[in-house]
Amino acid sequence: MSANVEKNLAAPRLRPEEVIVDFDAELLQAPFLLRCGAFFIDYILLLAVPVLSLIAGRIFGIDGTKTSITPRGRALHDYLARTVVIYGRRTIRTESNA
Repeated sequence: MSANVEKNLAAPRLRPEEVIVDFDAELLQAPFLLRCGAFFIDYILLLAVPVLSLIAGRIFGIDGTKTSITPRGRALHDYLARTVVIYGRRTIRTESNA
């Protein structure tokens, strides 16, 4: 054993304590390229659903045009948007018919 007494001394601070003043994290914006990257990732995820369903339809042999249009002629987007398809009669008058 050693006869020397050892003491733990606190190291002196090299820089003074800093206090942040007038900083609002909500006003801080992300860099432009980071925002563009986030937009493209969201866009890819949004497009993944229809693309994967089309690929799955090809694998399982489902024809998308036959399943999306009813025998009455209404498409799937007509049902989703709750639009009404009106088929009117159209006559074209020409100079010889008048």
